[in-house]
Amino acid sequence: MATENPSGKRKSVLNKILVYLNWLVILALVLTYLSFHISPTILGYISTIGLAYPIILMINLAFIGFWLIRRWKFALFSIFFILLGFNHFRSCIAWNTPDIAEEGKKEFTVMSFNARLFGVYWSKKHEIRDSIFAMLKSENADVICFQEFYQSEQDPAYDNRGALMKKLGMKHFHERFTHATSGKEYFGVSIFSKYPIIYKGAIPFEGDANNFCIFVDLKVGNDTVRVYDGHLASIRFQTEDYALFDERSQTQDVEDGAMRVAKLLRRGFRKREAQALKLSESVAESPYPVVLCGDFNDTPVSYCYNVLTDDLNDTFVEKGNGLGNTHIGKIPAVLRIDYILTSPKIDVLQYKRISQKLSDHHPIKVKMAI
Repeated sequence: MATENPSGKRKSVLNKILVYLNWLVILALVLTYLSFHISPTILGYISTIGLAYPIILMINLAFIGFWLIRRWKFALFSIFFILLGFNHFRSCIAWNTPDIAEEGKKEFTVMSFNARLFGVYWSKKHEIRDSIFAMLKSENADVICFQEFYQSEQDPAYDNRGALMKKLGMKHFHERFTHATSGKEYFGVSIFSKYPIIYKGAIPFEGDANNFCIFVDLKVGNDTVRVYDGHLASIRFQTEDYALFDERSQTQDVEDGAMRVAKLLRRGFRKREAQALKLSESVAESPYPVVLCGDFNDTPVSYCYNVLTDDLNDTFVEKGNGLGNTHIGKIPAVLRIDYILTSPKIDVLQYKRISQKLSDHHPIKVKMAI
């Protein structure tokens, strides 16, 4: 008479549990794909899960590794669904080599940086500002697009406009400020350029005085390029919202915080949808090839990104390497929310994420040619 094998039975039960868990994370992966295609206005909460795409992807990859060792056929489930959304995979993890410009084309470099007001409210503000300028001088970009730019008319140490013009040779600029304190301190977005500006413009966002986009037409060699600098709607987390990501949070605090954060996220997604659509319309009407820089406050697996990359190429996908995350903070540091997008007429030669932590965003710089 055969005896029952308890060890084999336990393994069978464990395998079933793991298969169910695997299918749950596969379902989560599919939901992230939907967040790319479904408008937040139609289904607000679906957009939130797109934020978790890098984490959900990593869990699926872990399952693949596990099943390849244990029962390789089960690995095919996650492999199939990852390949189904391979474009999203490539927008988060890239592998490329630099290129050189074709003969007769003009090379130029563009940087985008959310400078977090040059550290003016940080404890070591002057050290931070000096480090930022040292980085900018070292990178020597031809065009720099700043979000959260800060200009002081009362503190010579924070005459950032003057320093950029004198120390870095950025003789041409365009700026717009969202806030002014006592008429002497200004906060906003700005574009500085070594190339002449032949036209300046702005794109205000309805119902949002804190975020907008500016643009300039630059004379680059024999061509004209329109450069946009946009700062799309922030989520505007408060201190208590960031506490949600603290492992010491109590259960009730987590539940209340999760509901509050979910509402803030949904509101942010809807605002950015409207802003991205308006920005996309302007880009479509541009008479010149476009470079779109900015802090979009959205990941590559989002409806906002879908809208803005409809006619533009993502330079990270073209020439980036690795994860490419640009956000620094308590929220999982796998988020790429800063971008440089280009028209197909512009060749992308090299993408660089600057690893220095001088803000809560990493600067990014792209070498391109036209």
